Amino acid sequence: MPKIVNHIPRIKSAQPSNKGALAPWSMVSLNKVCPFLIILTIIIISITSAAEYLVAVANPAKIAATI
Repeated sequence: MPKIVNHIPRIKSAQPSNKGALAPWSMVSLNKVCPFLIILTIIIISITSAAEYLVAVANPAKIAATI
């Protein structure tokens, strides 16, 4: 426990001096998040297009099965 208490003031004293490093860190986090969002949207679009394709293919198959 004393080690944790000794490290807390160091972290608090390091935050004001590293305000300039906050902007590059936000850019790095955006560069990590943006490709994930792009991949997520591509996956969602592909799922919706695949669902539409399956509905278009399944309906004639059901009609042919009933005939």
